[in-house]
Amino acid sequence: MKIGILYICTGNYTIFWDRFYQSSEKFLLKEHEKHYFVFTNGEINKHNNPLVKTIFQQKYGWPFDTLYRFKFFLEAEDDLKKMDYLFFFNANLVIMEPIGDEILPGEQDELVVTQHPGFFSKKRKEFTYETRKQSKAYIPPEKGSVYIAGGLNGGKTNQYLQMAHALSGDIDDDYRNNIVAIWHDESHINRYIIDRQVKILSPAYLYPEGGDIPFEKKIIILDKTHFGGHEKLRNMSKLKAEYLEIGNEKQQPLFSLLMANYNNAKYLPDAIGSVLSQHYLHWEIILIDDASTDDSLAVIESFASQDSRIKVFKNETNRGYAKTLVRCIQNAGGEILATLDPDDTLADPDALSIMVNAHIRHPECSLIYSSMFVCDEFLNKQHIYEWSGMMGNGDFLITRDNSISHFATFKRSSYDRTEGINPEVKNSVDHENYFRLEEVGQQKFLDIPLYNYRVNTHSMSVGTHEKEIDAYDWHCRISVDAIRRRMKANATLYMKNRTVYHRDMLYYRLWVERKKSYRNMCYKLLSITMEYLRNEKIDRFLFREIRKFLCSFRQKNVLKIGFKTSIPALKILFIGHESSLTGAPVIGLSLLKWLRNQWNIRIDILLQDGGPLLYQYEQIGPTFVWKKRQKFLDRKISKLFHLKEINLRQRRFLKKCRWARYDIIFANSVASSWHAYKVKNMIDAPLIMWVHELTQAINLHWKPDLKEKFMAVCDHYIVVSAFAGQNLTQNFGIHPDKILLTYGFLPDTLPKIRNEIFRKDLAIPDNAFLTGFSGTSYWWKSFELLPLLAKKVLNKNSQIEYYFLWIGGNKKDKEYMQMVSDAQKLGVADRIYFVETVPDPEQYFDMFDVFVMMSREDTFPLVCLENAYLGKPILCFEQSGGMPEFVEEDAGFIVPFLDLDKMAEKLIYLSENRDTVKRLGMNAQKKVKQQFNIEISAPKILDLIRYYSNKNR
Repeated sequence: MKIGILYICTGNYTIFWDRFYQSSEKFLLKEHEKHYFVFTNGEINKHNNPLVKTIFQQKYGWPFDTLYRFKFFLEAEDDLKKMDYLFFFNANLVIMEPIGDEILPGEQDELVVTQHPGFFSKKRKEFTYETRKQSKAYIPPEKGSVYIAGGLNGGKTNQYLQMAHALSGDIDDDYRNNIVAIWHDESHINRYIIDRQVKILSPAYLYPEGGDIPFEKKIIILDKTHFGGHEKLRNMSKLKAEYLEIGNEKQQPLFSLLMANYNNAKYLPDAIGSVLSQHYLHWEIILIDDASTDDSLAVIESFASQDSRIKVFKNETNRGYAKTLVRCIQNAGGEILATLDPDDTLADPDALSIMVNAHIRHPECSLIYSSMFVCDEFLNKQHIYEWSGMMGNGDFLITRDNSISHFATFKRSSYDRTEGINPEVKNSVDHENYFRLEEVGQQKFLDIPLYNYRVNTHSMSVGTHEKEIDAYDWHCRISVDAIRRRMKANATLYMKNRTVYHRDMLYYRLWVERKKSYRNMCYKLLSITMEYLRNEKIDRFLFREIRKFLCSFRQKNVLKIGFKTSIPALKILFIGHESSLTGAPVIGLSLLKWLRNQWNIRIDILLQDGGPLLYQYEQIGPTFVWKKRQKFLDRKISKLFHLKEINLRQRRFLKKCRWARYDIIFANSVASSWHAYKVKNMIDAPLIMWVHELTQAINLHWKPDLKEKFMAVCDHYIVVSAFAGQNLTQNFGIHPDKILLTYGFLPDTLPKIRNEIFRKDLAIPDNAFLTGFSGTSYWWKSFELLPLLAKKVLNKNSQIEYYFLWIGGNKKDKEYMQMVSDAQKLGVADRIYFVETVPDPEQYFDMFDVFVMMSREDTFPLVCLENAYLGKPILCFEQSGGMPEFVEEDAGFIVPFLDLDKMAEKLIYLSENRDTVKRLGMNAQKKVKQQFNIEISAPKILDLIRYYSNKNR
């Protein structure tokens, strides 16, 4: 019998052909004559086999290369009819064992299909059938018992070609109705077989490479990540591939493109055509003609007559761009909106798909925008617009007015929360909208050029100096309006923007003067600046910003006339208890590095004791170590004058502090309270403390004679978790208004895994379940409970081997000796490993399966964030600190306080459910990357520092 093998490998997918062909010849239906029909646009090795036939197939791009595969097969229908059986194989399949007539359909079977390896053990409600009734692939809830994969199917030739005709027609009907089935051809196959007699092959015939399912491996699905992933195989950037998987989302919201047209008849076909060619189908164009005097209306109506998604309106009189755009928005029905200027085009057929998926994945964003190509008048690409990009944390659109470029899309729900675009604005209408959207949500930049911006001499803002001045005039007006609006709504936000307000007004006046005349520029610049500053209440930071701005015009000589320019830097005295490799010193060092990179900040450092990080602290600024050994002469003088509490070297430092005139004293941890109190009594500067401790540790450092004194002089406290803030309020009587919450974060240098340590070095089997711990041997770290927990886990009779590894502490500590003794008596010593404090524990963390925070109390431990960053689920106790605020319900488990039975139960559950371990670990990793980084926390701390330094002047 003749077997027809259908195989598609367009573009980079040709790399799979040789391996598939060789495995097919070795194992597949060897008793029959196999004919290969290879649909490709590239060159493949036919292996000198006359039965290998190539059919040219144009590459249409994802998802159409899979969606239209049955249409491709029908183009070779005459040749296929000569076969007895037809079988389709996905490009990345490799046959591993002999396969014979068992895969051929029986007498009563119409087709052969394969059960999906990801759904063989799942219930019907978990199947990803198409659930939208408007699609031909729709499957009612009462139907369907097996979910079929699209990667391998076949049957008798006549029945298979009948299916190809039927599905090709259904897919075309869906396309005409502006819908694509959720899983493309696979969704349609699942619907087609519902009422038919078919042979269903087990997942053994589609076994995922690296998978673990209870079937033998007959045919494996090669992991595409080994071949560059989807982005390489589809010949696209990694970022584009990430945001292109719109077919994987059940949501396909309506996308409204807003076009306000005036006399763009010759450009409209390009603009509308770029939308018609989009792979995403659920869109509409809201096109309003603003009383054009050319043939625009005729062009628009000709397109609208061919596609009902183009909705046309017209103004009886010319109303201007802003009013027309407002009317476009009012008539739009989409959940996502974007302006498309009639003389521009979308640069990528996947532009809408990418943006829709970006909005689905980032519901917190009101505005998502992309990069764009700058083109000449004939749409020839010149370069990628260099000013677009993601704004830094703490930046505002007013300061980065060129960062938002087309393709700028926004949510309708976000726009409805604003007052809407002011229809009286004559220019910079887009920025007026962006400023308002910024006030109700976040922004995200996609570094993918999705838009062609045509440089048109007839543009509203390009051309003569008069146009440019008018454009900037309106930009300054809407900037000032935005600042005033924000000042009225939120005084704190205004404080962050006040520099921008003054600078923008100044910039506007300088711009106009430069455009009018370049004569006597220095004199005019000085006159404008002096006049402006005399009428404003200006603080030191604002003056510094304006001075810095003026210097950018290379007019430094002007500043020497009329007012003093020697503005000193913001001076911070940072006080820490040590420079060890523990949480507070590591995070404190990261904050100092971040502050040092800010403009005009000077940092001096006082450390109670040294440690491995001392050298890095010294790179930040002058560093004084309190406990450092005195020189010989200083020791003799201290002894002579009976200077015991404070020696001569320390007295010199405190004396230096008197005349240093620090703006802020910043104490890192309660452990540094004594030194902060001493310095505070000598200099008149605000004191801020970053609290990393809870009750037991605070009481250890706040002796009765120091506690009340320190609380009386401390101006503000920073806490790293809400639990720590409640502790200060409830147990120490500190008012909530004096507490700033900013969560802990990973240090500036994220964990680097060098893979120098492996489980085999510790004699831990590869298949063992390794639970990790970390911390010192102090009582509140619950170090002594480790043997008890290990015993409870190991008491369970299981085929799984459990091991426990603690990182941190010192083997010379008595607590360690006690722990070892307990472990030996409980019979678990051979399963517990202890590694002393190391400079880079991340190499050990990477070996863990899960991480357990055993602490009785810990504010927001850094080791948990490091393990979460490495994709490890976190287990912790209730009422033990701030970590439950991170774990919540999706990044691990929270168990009752010191309930070792419950902790053991959760560890056993995770060891038996590795998929749950992976899911929780991925959630933890995603959370720590997005929410717990220095760019979120450090600006809040800097704002507090600046607030108190200004207040003190």
